[in-house]
Amino acid sequence: MENEIIQYIVSEALVLMPVLFIFGLLLKNTPKVADWTIPWVLLVVGVVGGYRDRCRASSLPALRY
Repeated sequence: MENEIIQYIVSEALVLMPVLFIFGLLLKNTPKVADWTIPWVLLVVGVVGGYRDRCRASSLPALRY
């Protein structure tokens, strides 16, 4: 089961996992951030980060900031 899931993860995006984990811990320890918003913030950050990593790994155009 574990090997089946790993094949769908782009190797360049593996750095997102610890980054999202640490970012989630920081948000959890922030008193002004409600607990229900943390998954939504992490979802947006993960999707944007995954898209940027995917664009760097392929010839697709990347987002410009």
